[in-house]
Amino acid sequence: MSQSKVAKIYAESLYDYAVAQNNLENVITDVEKLKWLFVHSAELLRTVQSPIVRSIDKLAIIRGAAKNSLTTEFDGFINLLTKKNRIDFIPEIVEIFSDVCDKKEGVLRVTVTSAIALSDEQMQSVKDMLHVRFNKTIVITPLIDAELIGGFVVRVGDNVIDASIVNKLKQIKKKFINTSISLN
Repeated sequence: MSQSKVAKIYAESLYDYAVAQNNLENVITDVEKLKWLFVHSAELLRTVQSPIVRSIDKLAIIRGAAKNSLTTEFDGFINLLTKKNRIDFIPEIVEIFSDVCDKKEGVLRVTVTSAIALSDEQMQSVKDMLHVRFNKTIVITPLIDAELIGGFVVRVGDNVIDASIVNKLKQIKKKFINTSISLN
């Protein structure tokens, strides 16, 4: 089984356990704290991923880095990972945990890039359109790119919905060039 599959299974199990314990918000906080620590401490990440460091030592290092302030659920989870010799997966598990939460909660995160900041009404209109299209709760990250001239570009994972003026001008130019070529 590939590492990412194993990490996904554990991330989903952590989510299910946190929900069953009615403590998802606090577990999310723990996961985000550990994720932040891995991003900001290359040494911690290397230590946890090192095959030389014993699992029990990795557990102690993680607890110490988190200042022993983890929820009972998350601490029990990383303890289980240690017992199963899967603690090496913790960086990957915390990396994909928010995606697992979003999927299970029916949340879709998108970026909306526009030439100028969209009004609240415009943002709500985009949210409503995407909600109808994807049937999920939409969370928008707005970005500004003046080169778009007008309109907007929505990115949903690898999918792009380009309703920008720049794109429309490119389409017109392409049509014009193709029409000019066929006239000759």
